[in-house]
Amino acid sequence: MPVTQRLQRSHLRVRMPRERGLRQPGTVRGSRMPSGVPLKCGVRRQGARHLYLNDETRRRSSVRLRLLLAVALAVLLGGCVATMPQGQAIPAAPTDYEFDIESPRAHVFEALLSVAQSLNLSVDVLEKESGFIQFRNSALAPSQLDQFCKYPVVKPGTTVPWDTFQGWNQRSLKQGGGSVSGNVALNVLLSESGTGTHAKLHSTWVASNRNETSHITSKGVLERDFENSLRNKLNLPPKTS
Repeated sequence: MPVTQRLQRSHLRVRMPRERGLRQPGTVRGSRMPSGVPLKCGVRRQGARHLYLNDETRRRSSVRLRLLLAVALAVLLGGCVATMPQGQAIPAAPTDYEFDIESPRAHVFEALLSVAQSLNLSVDVLEKESGFIQFRNSALAPSQLDQFCKYPVVKPGTTVPWDTFQGWNQRSLKQGGGSVSGNVALNVLLSESGTGTHAKLHSTWVASNRNETSHITSKGVLERDFENSLRNKLNLPPKTS
């Protein structure tokens, strides 16, 4: 081939260097085509579709994560559902009860142990010299709580109990809170009073299920039963007032 023709062909293959970072207005970045012209490159279309799918996948994953967190929170709170009605709570007050027994302190002390056993009270602390005994019952049934204690919630603006301990127990069982039971700690201090004995009783009460605990107030029924049983044990007449 003549030298002149080879130079002409070589001149036709010469390309101008591409200017990086410059593009014409109205063109797609990375392309020299106007933005309104569809891309014919399959690779670019697949890349755009891939980006769209990634965004859509991330959005769906975020939605699923929020749903799972909401369900987990509901399950967690569901195990701690309150079963006591939402009324006006009554502040619990310890009960103090005093009486005199016409019998020497040593006799009264021995009779107390027998009376406590008949009332299903176990001995926690016994100090014969000081005359102090602490009794406890940690397995009071809802029916016993209704007999001995005031329900800790009343209807707003009244003194009418909102419910009963037995009603609370039924709701608690239905809602997975377990059964309701009570606990009483009864402290007794005996001191000499002339030829007889003076007795001071102090009681604290608690009602609870698996998720809730409520300090409650005594009606004074157990304390009066305690005194009457003690008088009966010592062959003394019952209290008249």
